[in-house]
Amino acid sequence: MVRSAGVKVRATADEAALAVFTVDKGVLLELAEPANGAAWIKVRHRDGLAGYVKNTEVWGCQRPRDMQQCCHRPSPPHHHHV
Repeated sequence: MVRSAGVKVRATADEAALAVFTVDKGVLLELAEPANGAAWIKVRHRDGLAGYVKNTEVWGCQRPRDMQQCCHRPSPPHHHHV
């Protein structure tokens, strides 16, 4: 789940990478790959958009199958480029 408003989900695991989409606080993102303590985590929104967020920008479930059980239903992402 996203910790704050306006989190940028980036095309690559790099602060300078293009923002694919932004999400608001409380939006649920699924892990697209195991996090394994990495600084950047590959995530996927339920609409199919995917990208990378810093591990400090999200909290909650660690495995995709846990997502349905521990978090509320997400709002749609903002589909605008930064």
